[in-house]
Amino acid sequence: STLGGPMPTRSTFHRVARGGEAFFRTLAGLCAVLMVPIVLLITGSWLTGSQLAVVETGSMDPAMPRGSLLVTSPISADQADEGMVVEFVDPSDPDRLVTHRIVGVQRNDSGDLSFITRGDANSSRDQAPVPAANIRAKVRWHVKDLGSALSVMQWPRSLIFVALPTAMLVLATLLGRLAGERSTPGTAGPGSPVQLPCSACGMSVADADRYCRH
Repeated sequence: STLGGPMPTRSTFHRVARGGEAFFRTLAGLCAVLMVPIVLLITGSWLTGSQLAVVETGSMDPAMPRGSLLVTSPISADQADEGMVVEFVDPSDPDRLVTHRIVGVQRNDSGDLSFITRGDANSSRDQAPVPAANIRAKVRWHVKDLGSALSVMQWPRSLIFVALPTAMLVLATLLGRLAGERSTPGTAGPGSPVQLPCSACGMSVADADRYCRH
């Protein structure tokens, strides 16, 4: 197009800024989509009184491989039964929680209840019977690999997953504003011809022309 005076065109900066705005908004949206299920899972578990645990060894392969996220709920020893996967305090280490399957229920001469447990991947039973008082919870269900993801998101690393989408949205907003400022025609001075966008190509043309000359 040719006009009597200089004609501003859509700048490269404007295109780059608009592209950057769309890119960062898309990334922020993807982060939010990934975070929503995890937030819902944690919130739902809290509301229902369930607890979350992560499988740290391969003793429950293949049903619950290492890195699986376990959703457990507290039970009493009277509710535990053979075949159930339970979480219990290790009889040989009070500071350690174990998640294994009950393979046997027994009572001693005094009538005290205890449980024989074994990991699905182990060839032998656990060394010591689990006293009834050590039973903590039952595994309701599990999600493979999600436990590893949650482990990565533990504090303070979880701050990254909050700060990153926020930073992306801020960048997208700034780029959008910059693109808007660069694409807005400047204010005409006294006596200057009014610039209007051409309906055909979008370029700014003088008010007297109303169209581009090709």
